[in-house]
Amino acid sequence: MNALATTQQQLPAVLNAAIGQNPLDQHQYLTFMLGGEVYAMGILSIKEIIEYGSLTEVPRMPHFIRGVINLRGAVVPVIDLSARFGKAATTVTRRTCIVIVEVSDGHGTQGNTQVVGVMVDAVNAVLDIQPGEIEFAPTS
Repeated sequence: MNALATTQQQLPAVLNAAIGQNPLDQHQYLTFMLGGEVYAMGILSIKEIIEYGSLTEVPRMPHFIRGVINLRGAVVPVIDLSARFGKAATTVTRRTCIVIVEVSDGHGTQGNTQVVGVMVDAVNAVLDIQPGEIEFAPTS
């Protein structure tokens, strides 16, 4: 439960950097749709992409934590990025995916990492994007 509670503080790491990596050192990004806009995250932090399935809701979690999934025996929290960015909650469609990513504790150490699921409207493609073309993700 404590791991779920700290996910809110770690969310910027999901979108802005892979573990132990400077986001400007990366060039390959997974692009995805979220509320009609295109976003991207570095592929180095992505573990896998899965179909949206049934979630187990957890009481007393922030509104953007949709629930948890069982991923090969591990309990993984699932974050609705649209809700986290202050927009309407994601409507589940047949293209809705959960991107499984590994985030660091924010202290630059690889020993303290957490796996989280990021719920997106649809996954597009992996693209080579130059650092000068990148806008960082919203912080709230």
